[in-house]
Amino acid sequence: MPGQLTQSIKPSGQGGDYTSITSWEAQNLDLVSLDSSSYVEVSGDWTGLGPDGRFDLAGWITDATHQIYAKVTGEARHNGYYDPNKYVNTNLTYGNPININADFATVDGFQAKLTGSNVAYYEGIQLIGSLNNCENIIKNCIVIDMHSGSGAAGNAGIQFGFFTGNKKTGSLYNNIIIGFNRTHGNDSLVHTGIGNYGWPNRIVNNTMIDCYRPFYQNTGRTWIYNTIITGSEAVSYGTLTGSHNLSNVDTFGKNQVYGRVQFVNPSNYDYRLSPYDTAVMSKGLNLYTSSFGVSITDDISGISRGNIFASNFDIGASHSTKSIKTIKPSGQGGDYTSVSSWESAEQKNLISINKSYIAEIGGDWSSTNDSGFGIFGWVTGPNNYIKVTTTGTARHNGVWDTSKYWINGGTGASAAYQQNYVTVDGIQGYQTGSGNYFVGVVHFTAGAADAISILENSILKVDSYSKIGSWTACIKGQFANTGSYVVRNCIFTVGDSAYNSVSASRVYCLYSYPKTTFYNCLAIRSKGYGFYEGGAYNMTYYNCIAQDTINGYVGGITAQSDYNCSDLASDAPGANSVTADLTFQDTSSGNYRLTSADSAVIGTGLDLLSLGYDYAPTTDIVGVTRTSGSWDMGPFAFVSGPTPVPTVYVSARRMAGFFFP
Repeated sequence: MPGQLTQSIKPSGQGGDYTSITSWEAQNLDLVSLDSSSYVEVSGDWTGLGPDGRFDLAGWITDATHQIYAKVTGEARHNGYYDPNKYVNTNLTYGNPININADFATVDGFQAKLTGSNVAYYEGIQLIGSLNNCENIIKNCIVIDMHSGSGAAGNAGIQFGFFTGNKKTGSLYNNIIIGFNRTHGNDSLVHTGIGNYGWPNRIVNNTMIDCYRPFYQNTGRTWIYNTIITGSEAVSYGTLTGSHNLSNVDTFGKNQVYGRVQFVNPSNYDYRLSPYDTAVMSKGLNLYTSSFGVSITDDISGISRGNIFASNFDIGASHSTKSIKTIKPSGQGGDYTSVSSWESAEQKNLISINKSYIAEIGGDWSSTNDSGFGIFGWVTGPNNYIKVTTTGTARHNGVWDTSKYWINGGTGASAAYQQNYVTVDGIQGYQTGSGNYFVGVVHFTAGAADAISILENSILKVDSYSKIGSWTACIKGQFANTGSYVVRNCIFTVGDSAYNSVSASRVYCLYSYPKTTFYNCLAIRSKGYGFYEGGAYNMTYYNCIAQDTINGYVGGITAQSDYNCSDLASDAPGANSVTADLTFQDTSSGNYRLTSADSAVIGTGLDLLSLGYDYAPTTDIVGVTRTSGSWDMGPFAFVSGPTPVPTVYVSARRMAGFFFP
């Protein structure tokens, strides 16, 4: 069994074996005689140090069991987009930034920048070698043409150099190649993303941006799979085969994919796949299950592409861990017109494809509303979750508003959680139909062991006139399970027709078998119970308020519950809880923002975030930051002066909790 010669390259003073790739390469080792493979890792902090110079690998002796593995790791490695503050190789004034004149070599995670002036016939990365029956691999690299002048000609991002054999293989995967086009010089000569002079090669899951001609194949054979080509001007040259590619100029291979690819930030050379993309996401070949001969499990950033059960890979060098689809009323350009249509069409095994799915509700809802939706039948996990969230003009500003997005649940639930790892954020739900026996506006019915689901920043109302005493609820938990729920920054209230009718048991957490923690919530105007636990598990309450109820907090309550408020004496749980009849800004219009008269709950709550409470909110219901110190109770942070402009949620935002990035 060959040994492993492991060496490191770091900037001077950071403890590496070498301080440059050139000094390491100069060893020119005979790995066969040493009976060892060479593993070199570039690491350390290269910020502000500039490029390292050329990586010219030549003169080493290798074979199939004595190979070279060169890899950039840690803080030296790019994050899937070109970054000059990470480790970069450059040609300075001549030559190729990376030149691999060796056999059995793997190059992983490098950045190659072609620079200088009037540079001609140079490549970002060139592979040469001399032996049959060997394979060289270039993976997870970024190659960019940034040279100046008008005399350049014949440059290429990656080139397989001249070779007359027929069994030498080059494999390129998860690479991004940028800018090898005619703006750099002679229009009559080839500027190519990838050039091939005699090698059989495999090109898989690469992204090619603004290269004049994607491929130039002089001789040899090229198989291309799962590759993005965009911004090219001329068709590729040579005989190419493959499948599941997107190209703006070529039509080679099978299962061609079409559309406009959305990237994260092209102006900053960030060509990772945007979560809003619909052109290439989940449109590629699953290389776990293909007979192609290459097993690619991760993307350019080391993110898993899923597992053997994934139906399709993302095309290109990067894998997006999120898929965001928009929900807008008909005619406003959304991907879907209701959450329920999104849910039924997008339902997937999210673990197998290593994605989280987000429904982002936007647009103008002033003349329409959504119907109730359920979430069920998915396969989710702590890193592969579901989120439904309102954004922009569709989102309420803390007061019930039918000109914003709202759900008419009718006689059923507005939102039913029949799935683990789900967050619903910023909705308005209203149960308006009659006969709502044992139904919640939001209905919790699922919960695997240790699974967490979240409801936040939402306003829920019940208005069930004919069934006023029949256990109607804003939130209802049902069926014993071992999962848990977190409810934060929510308002639970009752519509006028129910509130003005006879007194009855009004329940906000009915038969809540799931374990639920409430942070900064308000239950008001129930003429019955505010917060109620009627099952096998105790509830936990922090910074919550119950007002205008017969009983504010009823049923099983954990001993740690504290810093709550009720208008009923000896009602709110916890030694630091208070009794107070609060004023609010305008209860008649449903504006439950605090006023200066509500001093009993201003600055008397618990700072959940500083104390490290799991899944504690970072803002209030309208996005006002909760500062460190003693928090205000309830869903609103007190702000003196004019009503603050609410945060405009323009995309899925970061949430507290390990599975909601």
